[in-house]
Amino acid sequence: MVKVLNDKGSGTDATVICGFNKVDLWLKKNPTKKAILNVSMGYSNISTVINSVTTSLATTYARRLVVVVSAGNSNKNGCNVTFTSMNAVVAVGSTSATLLESSFSNYGSCVDILAPGENILSTYPTNSSTIMSGTSMAAPLVSGVLAQHWLQNSTLTGLAIRNSISSASSALHAPIVVKLKSGTPNKLIQYKCPFNDCV
Repeated sequence: MVKVLNDKGSGTDATVICGFNKVDLWLKKNPTKKAILNVSMGYSNISTVINSVTTSLATTYARRLVVVVSAGNSNKNGCNVTFTSMNAVVAVGSTSATLLESSFSNYGSCVDILAPGENILSTYPTNSSTIMSGTSMAAPLVSGVLAQHWLQNSTLTGLAIRNSISSASSALHAPIVVKLKSGTPNKLIQYKCPFNDCV
């Protein structure tokens, strides 16, 4: 885990870039390992420098890295914000338990996939847990599914894993969201666990 925000959830472009540099260093030191980078944070607009750094990282290590990002919670077109506006990432929007696109979730054609993001049990400071909502809750679920998918299909590149989300015939999503905002694709993450002890 790489921390780029302070205890109040705030940071700067410099702290985010520092975090990405640490990921870059880890990948260089481990040239045979694969990674999924979950970025559960957001911008209210487009940061060209962050878009550039993120795209560079994702494309440089496209064979063994997948970058998954939260689409953001501003109820606006995701094509107008970092990180959702980038082609080199998997941008995740949020749905409710009743399969409605969340009222807060950024939307539009730059959102790649949806996942549950409302009333999610999450860890919390002071070694406790709490119920939280946001696309930052939805993105890790997609990261976990992609990690499992990659484990079961270890010969695939990171780029192929990312593209599996966009494929219309992919078994990783289903068109079952009952209410979508303008331009958001009807793709809800799903995955059949291959193990007998799945809950």
